[in-house]
Amino acid sequence: AALIRRIQEVYTEFYKKSDAPTPSIHTVGYMSKPDETRFLQVLAARNKGTFKAISAPIK
Repeated sequence: AALIRRIQEVYTEFYKKSDAPTPSIHTVGYMSKPDETRFLQVLAARNKGTFKAISAPIK
C-alpha cells in the first residue's frame, strides 16, 4: 500500500505538474510467490507496463 501511495505522490508532484506524459512501470518477478506475482502483474498492467517472470536457474 505504501508503494502505491508513493507512486501516486510522485506522479502528482512531478509528472502532472510539468504536464509530462504518464510514466510506465515495468516489473520483474524472480522466484516470486503467487500473490507477489499477481501484485506485480496488476501494477504493470495499471501503469502501461509489462511483467516478466524469471524462473530459478537449474541447479
